[in-house]
Amino acid sequence: MDSYKLAKYPYLLPYVKLVLSLLYVKCKEICGMPKISAKGQITLPASQREAIGVRPGDEIETFVVDDQINIVKKVAGAARGVLKNVKAKVSISDEQSMESFLS
Repeated sequence: MDSYKLAKYPYLLPYVKLVLSLLYVKCKEICGMPKISAKGQITLPASQREAIGVRPGDEIETFVVDDQINIVKKVAGAARGVLKNVKAKVSISDEQSMESFLS
């Protein structure tokens, strides 16, 4: 946004400055250029590991969305209670349940 447009909308200036400063700080903290090894392994820069709180031995989950690889730290108990309100149908066998799921 050039200065003319900011002068036209002065109420936006604090928000623009805040967003730009946050982007700069975040990028400075977590930017890095990891390379893929011959075995297909990626070493994450220390700043990126610290940003998501992973340490050696931690489990992570990876998934691809729109040509981007996303890395999420697995957290023990994160899914606890998700299915607490789901009632099982005892009149359906495991085989019938699996069959209805696959069809």
